[in-house]
Amino acid sequence: VRERAQLLREEAVAQQGENATIIEDIPLLTETGQADRFDGVIVVCANEKVRLERLTTQRGILKEDALARIKAQASDEERAQIARWMIDNSGSREDTQHQVERVWQEIIQPAS
Repeated sequence: VRERAQLLREEAVAQQGENATIIEDIPLLTETGQADRFDGVIVVCANEKVRLERLTTQRGILKEDALARIKAQASDEERAQIARWMIDNSGSREDTQHQVERVWQEIIQPAS
C-alpha cells in the first residue's frame, strides 16, 4: 500500500508540480505514528454513540465487537493532537459536507 501511495504521489507531483495538493486516506494514521510525514492532517471524528450505531447497523458488527474495535483505536484526544483540521461527522451529511468544504478552502487558499 505504501509503495502504491508513493507512486501516486510522484505522479501527482509530475503532473501538477511541487505544490500539488495530495490527500491520503489513512485510517490508522494516529496509531501508526505517520502524522509527521504530512504538512497537515484532517481528522474526521464522530462521538462514540454515533460510531457504535454505524458499526452495528450499517456494517452489521455485533455491539461487543464494535466496542472492542472502538476501544482499540486511538482516542479522540490522541487524534486531536495530530490534527490541523477537525471534521465532526456526528451530524447530518449536509453538516459534514459544509465542514469539508471549509477545510478544502483553507487548504487550497491558505491565509496569508
